[in-house]
Amino acid sequence: YFSFDEKPRSPITTHDLSNIVLTLKALGIINIQDFDFLEGPPTQFLVHAEKQLKSLGAIDDYGLLTYAGRLMSNFPLDPRYSKVIVASDHLSCSEEVIIIVSMINSSKITMDSQKNRKKAREKLGRFKSPLSDHITLLNIWKEWVDQEESLKSDWCQTNYISHKSMLEALEIKNELTKVFRKSHLVESSYGGDNYRILKSFFAGFKENTATKQLFNYGY
Repeated sequence: YFSFDEKPRSPITTHDLSNIVLTLKALGIINIQDFDFLEGPPTQFLVHAEKQLKSLGAIDDYGLLTYAGRLMSNFPLDPRYSKVIVASDHLSCSEEVIIIVSMINSSKITMDSQKNRKKAREKLGRFKSPLSDHITLLNIWKEWVDQEESLKSDWCQTNYISHKSMLEALEIKNELTKVFRKSHLVESSYGGDNYRILKSFFAGFKENTATKQLFNYGY
């Protein structure tokens, strides 16, 4: 008990600050550490946020917003996902990337079933892609969106998919698409090339990847 804080700590002092820092940069505030926060976050959090934004190409060596960073700041997302969407413009797969990002940022898409776990795995296994979970989500979306409106809910129940989460993802997708268009980016479709999608996600999540060494000695 005595180790607890006397009062709850502000989220700004405990969470990833990259989105906040990106927003401040977009407002023209260059030196974030001198900004007069109501409750200042630890300096190391701000330093980490700027390092992450630099690795994403959102700011340059002088802490100034780049063109990509300006585009990223338009999206109400974790900057890593914003980078994924901006990268999809160059890789000509924005439609599919926005769908996947929307599904990731909605509530859990699949439903757990304690009683029918085996059947649920079989149903969900139809959508499984050996390439990545991102493509699995896209497979779910493509089949769901092809259903007649009146049949979507029943389809979700049959396939252990949350209809509510799919509708939430649709709402997010529509909002992100509006931002994409307002940013004067060109909408495009992947043409069946899943690797374009994976390259887009790599642009935002390089730190989540590893290179396998020869002879299986490690990563």
